Amino acid sequence: MNLALQLFRTQNRFLSLMDPKSALNRATNLFFTPIRHDPKPWEEEAEAQGNRIRLKNGVSAIVWGQGPPILMMHGWEGRATQMAGFIEPLTTNGFQIIALDAPAHGRSQGQHSHPMRFVESLFLAQQTFGPFYAVVGHSMGGGCSLYSALEGLQVEKVISISGPANFQNLSKRFARFIGMSKSVVEKFVDSVEETVGIPFEDIDLLSRGKELQQPTLLVHDSDDKEVPFSDAQNLIKVIPNGRFFATSGLGHRKIMRNSTVIDTVCNFIRNDNDDHLCKAT
Repeated sequence: MNLALQLFRTQNRFLSLMDPKSALNRATNLFFTPIRHDPKPWEEEAEAQGNRIRLKNGVSAIVWGQGPPILMMHGWEGRATQMAGFIEPLTTNGFQIIALDAPAHGRSQGQHSHPMRFVESLFLAQQTFGPFYAVVGHSMGGGCSLYSALEGLQVEKVISISGPANFQNLSKRFARFIGMSKSVVEKFVDSVEETVGIPFEDIDLLSRGKELQQPTLLVHDSDDKEVPFSDAQNLIKVIPNGRFFATSGLGHRKIMRNSTVIDTVCNFIRNDNDDHLCKAT
């Protein structure tokens, strides 16, 4: 742990003990306010190859190619161009890619976001481009893609890369990570549930995974420090038509640029089979 992070956590721990209300407000503001990061050069190159459009409610999207549409959603503090690795192998095989910037991310409008705003954006894209042949999501985008499929998103195949299985646990991990005391963590989770506007039990993928009918691929790295590998291990056991591709040494973000991961996801989209895929035992 670097010194700056350690100091930040110490400050939060002290604040949560001395002024719990201020600590709760601080945690809530941090959780719902994503930081916008500048795109890397390879992302800018990908941007130039696509067509940037504006959907309703200020949601921005990039479109590449023609053919059956594939919807893509980045993770928290991510952006549409991070899905660039999938462009060439899918568009050359006759698919169209629609990659979204979630609210308060990339070029979309807003300052605050949360899981349901990701979900709303996925359904908003459906109004313009759906139904979809597949949806691919990373991290928060992966969990929201699974939930959207459960809630009626018109899609034939679902792929979640490094996605959470339980949003309540995700909230707890965040509050603990930034150093909040146990009592503030509990209040924070309640605050998140109220802000998101839907009970955590309704978006618990572990309890609802059995309802998912589409062929589903979960991809996760055993060295993921942000979303536990066990999320995918547990989730794959309850999805009726689920497949699991495990990696190691890639962590939470490098996994999106890994050629084997990209090939596996694209092969699943094209053929719905791959010798590397297996069900969890």
